[in-house]
Amino acid sequence: MTALGEDVTAPRAREEKLKVTSSRLTTLLENLQAAVLVEDESHRAVLANQAFCDMFGLPFAPERLTGWAMPVIVDAIRGRFADGEG
Repeated sequence: MTALGEDVTAPRAREEKLKVTSSRLTTLLENLQAAVLVEDESHRAVLANQAFCDMFGLPFAPERLTGWAMPVIVDAIRGRFADGEG
């Protein structure tokens, strides 16, 4: 209980569960042998892994892709495809 009488047990439990889930997802992405790039409803990158950067020759950590618009990412990797069309 807080000083105002509000029970914070449930929100704290949800927050802890979210942290555990986030940690598991991060571990999965870091160890996955497949390239992963996730975009949001605004077509911006929200998550990528090192395998994605390695596959497309991007010389930086995957965290740098966060927030990039998908057309920018497609332009950055376009030349990595055999036909150049992406």
